[in-house]
Amino acid sequence: MAFHGWNYITEFLGAFLLVMAILLSQNNPLVVGGTLSGIVYFSKRTSGGDVNPSVSLMKFLGGQLNGRDFVAYVSSQIAGAITCLYMFKMFT
Repeated sequence: MAFHGWNYITEFLGAFLLVMAILLSQNNPLVVGGTLSGIVYFSKRTSGGDVNPSVSLMKFLGGQLNGRDFVAYVSSQIAGAITCLYMFKMFT
């Protein structure tokens, strides 16, 4: 039986890396934009490169994402962001 959760793991890691870039760069727009571009580029094939719950919501409302995947994507993205914040607070 194959594992089909790579898209959710990709969304988790994408949100984690985006929040980490925001925190470590102190909201430098070039760093955040470059990081987001890289995340979307590398996650486009796996999960569609949503990374952000608002993008997932627009895809859901546009019919490109079903309800089950929408809930799983948003949950993964929020979990990734919260995990990043927790780790940032722990190590800084």
